[in-house]
Amino acid sequence: MVKFIKFISYTVFFVFMLIVFLPKENLYYFLKKELHQYNITLKEEHIDEGVFSLSLDKLEINYEGMDVAEILKLETECYLFLNIVTVENIQLSSLVESYIPREIQHMRVEYSILHPLSIRFEADGKFGDVAGEFSLMERAFVVRVKLKKMMEQKYKKSLRYLKKLKTGEYIYEKAL
Repeated sequence: MVKFIKFISYTVFFVFMLIVFLPKENLYYFLKKELHQYNITLKEEHIDEGVFSLSLDKLEINYEGMDVAEILKLETECYLFLNIVTVENIQLSSLVESYIPREIQHMRVEYSILHPLSIRFEADGKFGDVAGEFSLMERAFVVRVKLKKMMEQKYKKSLRYLKKLKTGEYIYEKAL
């Protein structure tokens, strides 16, 4: 029993040290290089690497030369059992303006080892509140949306893709 506890302790310590000393900035540049193959370019103004986190300020995302989004702050946090990506103040391209408002104030994406087959996300903006889940096993999205009145009146094109529930919320389901 003592050997088992030692083994678990050493394993947890090793994983903890791996997370702490992981070159997060180099992983970001690797991701940037990989995305470039798909004509997606990332341009950041400032990178800050913490013990468990990586922060990017004023990130611009371009696809085939077109501006897709500007993000004021993106922060990733990696812990032993939980990974979180928090995004603040997203300004989408004017191309989506006829479907949804361009501003998203806050978005959070979370992956936990306790729920290894799903990625959860939530966002809020001028459109309302969004909470959803992506199932890795089924490769499907399920998104619940609480729309603001302005969204229901001004962006009727978007409502065609959503199914209204009895509670007043909308739901969007899509399998990839």
